Amino acid sequence: MVRQEDGFEGNVQHLQHNPIYNCKTCNKDFEHAIHCGFLSYYLVVRVSDDSKGEAKFLLFSNIAERLIRRPAFELVQEAAQ
Repeated sequence: MVRQEDGFEGNVQHLQHNPIYNCKTCNKDFEHAIHCGFLSYYLVVRVSDDSKGEAKFLLFSNIAERLIRRPAFELVQEAAQ
């Protein structure tokens, strides 16, 4: 189960009662964040070359989804199985 304290952010806010998530996009309550179809990527990519320098890039859904070739919701469902 993905919980907000595990670093999940986005359009889902933590509630103090069960169900523990409320999707701000579809205005529904969920016990598990993966039940909302509006999950998105927040992907950190570390890039380096022969100069031993390193740069970090933060990729959001529109770019990360093209790189991974799968929607975030589909990837989370597969990981939960």
